[in-house]
Amino acid sequence: MIVIIGAGISGLTLAYELQKQGKAYTLLEARDRAGGYIQTSYHQKTILEHGPGSILADPETVAYLEELGLKAELVYPESAGKVRYIFKNGKVRQMPDSPKSFFKSNFFSWGTKAALVGELLNRKQPRNNEETVGEFFERRFNKEIVDYAVAPFVSGIYAGDPYRLLINKTFPFLKKFETEHGSIIKGIMKSGKKGKKVAKVPLYFKSGMASLPVTIADKLDNIKYNAKVKGIQKRDNRFQVEYILNETSQTVSADKIVLALPAFAASTFLFESYPSVAEDLNKINYPAIVKVFHTFKKSDIGVPINGYGVLYPKVENKPLLGTLWNSSVYPVSSSSDEVLMTSIAGGVLDPRVINESDEEIMDKVLALIKETYQIKGGPVVSKVLRLEKAIPQYDKEMNKIDQLVKELEGEDMFVCANWHGGPSLTDCMRKAVVLAKQL
Repeated sequence: MIVIIGAGISGLTLAYELQKQGKAYTLLEARDRAGGYIQTSYHQKTILEHGPGSILADPETVAYLEELGLKAELVYPESAGKVRYIFKNGKVRQMPDSPKSFFKSNFFSWGTKAALVGELLNRKQPRNNEETVGEFFERRFNKEIVDYAVAPFVSGIYAGDPYRLLINKTFPFLKKFETEHGSIIKGIMKSGKKGKKVAKVPLYFKSGMASLPVTIADKLDNIKYNAKVKGIQKRDNRFQVEYILNETSQTVSADKIVLALPAFAASTFLFESYPSVAEDLNKINYPAIVKVFHTFKKSDIGVPINGYGVLYPKVENKPLLGTLWNSSVYPVSSSSDEVLMTSIAGGVLDPRVINESDEEIMDKVLALIKETYQIKGGPVVSKVLRLEKAIPQYDKEMNKIDQLVKELEGEDMFVCANWHGGPSLTDCMRKAVVLAKQL
């Protein structure tokens, strides 16, 4: 018997794969629903995503989603989704998306253009073995690349600080390019020559992202909701997992345990039997973020909303990490005569925002949005959502986690979660497929 703790996308996919193999499992979920961070709510014709807003899928992932029966639900992005914007020098400016546009536009200085060419011959070595993303790109290119390309991307995706996230954990393929080819650009060029580039597409679902976990959960035979794990004991090479279900204490015996839940949640029931493990898991940083949703009438917006969205670099000193133009990329997310925007604030660089009131957050975000997009009227829909523990940070604390995971596997306790081996939905699903074969 394999006991999986946590019915987020990792635990669900793992249970689905084990069930296909005919392996005995029990999936325990503390809440009354599956999906973990993936949660969708609806306001009339508007779809609001509490967690991830899409899944970055290559052909293999698309085939897997189709296997799950989601082919008819898949929504491909509009062409506008390829256009990205950065707030620079007080203006929303289009980010160069090709070598030609990089050199032709005035988005970056001539010094940065020269640094891009110079990267081919750059032989500078890292100062230590815990080099961060910011340090890596500043060493390979320059500070402007970090400030206006890397930092906004990192804060928009990870809600993180490029000078805290480790390059070998966050973008290991770039570190590999440098090691093997002496240059990131050479690595990209040579990897492209080895074969046709596999396109990755950010996919959505007609009924929202919750379609993914709900579809998988409906296929499972042994999932228990409202089952809160209280403790784990190991006796005679078997685990005894105690959990509370309907206010009643129950126990299930297992040969193997899989932790498929946030690190801070796992630490609560591991503290008694595995105190050092619990202590290390508690050190993983999950910064808070705040999402602010707005819909406006298209007729009230004074500038074109035609792109993926805009990111705000920290150096611009604005109260947002970024604003996604959801309906521009996925029109299904709102009414045809409205525009849906999702603004994100907080993260590692602005932790204080979580302590502000909804009114304070809404006022400053709305003021920035109305000024930026020359909006005449008020919002049709406005909502503030708080995520007090959002995305795990792949910083220096993660070096300990690698060794920890190896030690746990020796005890037949495995990890399949977004805090080890990659945080994206695609990462989590692939890790689950691999682990199912291993188990």
